[in-house]
Amino acid sequence: MRYGTSFLIPALLTCLAAVFCLQWRQNAFAADFAGYPDEPAHYLSAVMVSNYFSDGVPGNPKRYAERFYERYPRLGIGHWPPVSYLLSAPWIILFGPSRLSVMIWNSIFTALFAFLLFPVLSRFVSQPAALLGSLSLLITPLVCVESTKFMIDILTGVFMVSATWAFALFLQTGRIAWVYAFSALAILAILTKGNAFALAFVPPLSILLSQRWKALRTYHLWIAGALVAVICIPWYVATYKMIATGLPERRSLFDISTVVFFGKALWRQLGPPLS
Repeated sequence: MRYGTSFLIPALLTCLAAVFCLQWRQNAFAADFAGYPDEPAHYLSAVMVSNYFSDGVPGNPKRYAERFYERYPRLGIGHWPPVSYLLSAPWIILFGPSRLSVMIWNSIFTALFAFLLFPVLSRFVSQPAALLGSLSLLITPLVCVESTKFMIDILTGVFMVSATWAFALFLQTGRIAWVYAFSALAILAILTKGNAFALAFVPPLSILLSQRWKALRTYHLWIAGALVAVICIPWYVATYKMIATGLPERRSLFDISTVVFFGKALWRQLGPPLS
């Protein structure tokens, strides 16, 4: 079943209204920034980056961050990549760093995250059923919690789902533009949060499951993959020690215990069918 474009905007607005309702019900607009241990670091990093730009880019950004850290010793940039903070900086400059402002910012991307399911589901079920599926995502425990906090996971999810969709369209249409869209979105996702390295599994699994082996002979696919590696890996190499020391129980970044830890978290949040 195909979806009509006339229903896209109402569907998106419905998702946004649902997010606002969830935030209001959980008192997200009046809460502080201590709902999760990482939230203060994300918030202060975004404020610091916005201040850096609003101050007219005053010299060395590292020294600026160090001076900011002396006053507010809870920065997360470095442990986490910079894309989320760079994207939220213009919003904070325009609308201020208040709790209400950043929660509206968060609600937009949470609604977009849920909405991205709609055009996919609409290919298989009716539009009302597809919208219900999008809204159902909002009441899963993890999304419900993330929607009320200033975190970077929802934004990472938006980029990851969009990247996956772009690669699917590349396989379906053969258009080279889609493989570079996948590359660009993967870069944004990985430089938002390291979990997005999971996108490395999207091309091989998609090609395997669809049996579209001709895609492997497209040199643009390999160029797109190389771009992701060249742009993203240096950041993680440079900040590896900062990332590793912040992992639960000081786990190594890529060892099996880390995989088990996050696998159990996924099981608890989504349950057996979706995990």
